Amino acid sequence: MAIRNGKLERLMKVPTGGWTFSLDVGAGNVTANIIAGLQAFLSSGYDGGDSFITLFDTILTTIGGSPFTVTIGAGENGTGKVTITKGSGNFNITWVSTDLRDMLGFTQGNLTGANSYTGASQAKGLWLPNSPGNSMYGAADKGFYETDTVATESPSGNVKAFFANKKQVNVISWRGITFAKCRVSAEVTANESYEQFWLDCILGEKSWAAGPCGPVRVYWDAGDDSVYADYKVVGDAMRSFMPEPLEEGWLGLWNIELDRMVVI
Repeated sequence: MAIRNGKLERLMKVPTGGWTFSLDVGAGNVTANIIAGLQAFLSSGYDGGDSFITLFDTILTTIGGSPFTVTIGAGENGTGKVTITKGSGNFNITWVSTDLRDMLGFTQGNLTGANSYTGASQAKGLWLPNSPGNSMYGAADKGFYETDTVATESPSGNVKAFFANKKQVNVISWRGITFAKCRVSAEVTANESYEQFWLDCILGEKSWAAGPCGPVRVYWDAGDDSVYADYKVVGDAMRSFMPEPLEEGWLGLWNIELDRMVVI
């Protein structure tokens, strides 16, 4: 099996008021609202729904009256950028909700006068590492079990035990991440660093993150959106972001570790 870097995505929940934008395919602006409460990951659905990219594609096609294609470069070694293309003819998009614009990476602003647009920045809610991911028992294994089992032992050897709950826990790390994929200050493409993902998605500072810790979806292969595990990020990885360099005193490569991931 080829070595894979994988990727992380944060479950996004459209905040109160929804997200609004307007689309003009040549007959004037048509306004659309993505309803509050909708939940999805960028690359895959949640609770039986579609991915956010698929949902946005469907909305554009429906209100535009002709086919649109929305894609994201979220595979192995991808750019993380979203591209919107109309089947034929130019179109314009005005972002009423700037949170939607920024989440999709269209930080260049409103889109005018072309048939296809690609975000100037990487989409938020996504981290694409550029070194192989390591988990305790290998790819696609969610982790070890912990329980609340307790037991008593009598002097004569009688043992009584009680068990009510169990959970799965994992440790996932990446060794040798480039500086740009680690720290905001070193980014080549805006939003590509783990630090930005940590601020937006684990600390949960963005309104669409709806709180700290996750859910965070781990894809073992960034090019396969069908195999993943959903976690809450706890432990030191929740409380602070202070990565260690691969070699002390050198800023070139860094280690990222999620020291405690609890399966949802």
